[in-house]
Amino acid sequence: MEFDGAFFYQLNTREEWLKHRFKGIGGSEAAAVLGLSKWLFNDTLYRIKVGLETPQDISDKDFVRYGVMAEPHLRALFALDNPQFEVIYEENNSYVNKEYPFLLASLDGILKEKATGRFGLYEGKTTNIFSKTAAELWENKIPQNYYMQVLHYFIVIPQLEFAVVNAQLKFYQGTDLVKTEIRPYRLERKDYEDDIALLKRAEINFWQNNVMRRIEPARILPEI
Repeated sequence: MEFDGAFFYQLNTREEWLKHRFKGIGGSEAAAVLGLSKWLFNDTLYRIKVGLETPQDISDKDFVRYGVMAEPHLRALFALDNPQFEVIYEENNSYVNKEYPFLLASLDGILKEKATGRFGLYEGKTTNIFSKTAAELWENKIPQNYYMQVLHYFIVIPQLEFAVVNAQLKFYQGTDLVKTEIRPYRLERKDYEDDIALLKRAEINFWQNNVMRRIEPARILPEI
């Protein structure tokens, strides 16, 4: 689907899509730029982008395979439960911001609000909850790394006015699955403009002053 603020590419295979990701910063990497990712440091991200390090391949992990297989089903169920939206998805999609072509987005879906014609982001998540601390990350909000991912997509495609993060949460006691909940979290772009601007500045600085100039950034340590 075309937008004025971003180029749209539909890649032929998943392998092409994976190679395309190395040309810039993707949504799942946005939190790392600010030192807010639990899985990826900003200096490690730099080394990956300049070819000094190979990213870890986690495609064979059970939770990753589950998420990939569950995604189309959760999206279809969301469409059934939310007829106020037209849900649009294109396989192996990639959007590139026209002004900053190193800002990339691969979307789980686009929403068109039928009553208003407004466009928004659909983002599907699956996660396993094993502790009270993990459950608290999803209480009335989405975890910080996913929040940064949504803001990144708002930057890449300026025409997106809202987002729905559709999360399937599986709660465990030990190894026993106790319950499964699907929670939609809605974010209106206009409520987060300051954070969008902050992330945008950080991503531009990271790419232009670190990656392009091959200057490794100091590691940003998480707050204690």
